[in-house]
Amino acid sequence: MTISPLIPHIREHFATLADRLRTFDYYEFQAEGWFKGELIHLLHRDANMLGIERVDREVRVDGGRVDVAVHMADGRTAWIELKHWRIGKQRGTLWTFASTVQDPGAFGLIKDVSKLTNTPCRGSGFALLLLTASPGRSDWDLGVEILNRKLGPNRVEAMTDPADFPPTYFLGVLRASRDA
Repeated sequence: MTISPLIPHIREHFATLADRLRTFDYYEFQAEGWFKGELIHLLHRDANMLGIERVDREVRVDGGRVDVAVHMADGRTAWIELKHWRIGKQRGTLWTFASTVQDPGAFGLIKDVSKLTNTPCRGSGFALLLLTASPGRSDWDLGVEILNRKLGPNRVEAMTDPADFPPTYFLGVLRASRDA
């Protein structure tokens, strides 16, 4: 999997941004544009060290555009859709990961997973979710289960665990696939 070697590096980078993530948490704020910019900056800055040939954004594919494409020097590409969701109270409503994916379209995630299972993304499509704060393992596992029930022939596999992150945030990585 193309994204696997990138996950620890992305995690380490976001650990250095704990003050920002705590601020987002405090203000009940979702900043998906900031998340995309921070990720692109990180991948660009450390491209040589990570074996990245180039990074593209908003790449047109069947079904729309994919947020980020990371082209590795070995010829593989990771296709990544991004989400930043607030877990906890937001404007008086309590949001869990499971309740967020209960939304009919899971706030765009259902459509994003569908894009990631089409050519050219198939087999190397990932949803990278910045959740502030961490949902905890039981909420994460329940949310992934609910999501898989809603996806039809598409599936996601969790590649990260909330137990490996601080309570203030979680980088959830979901590998998208399609039943044969």
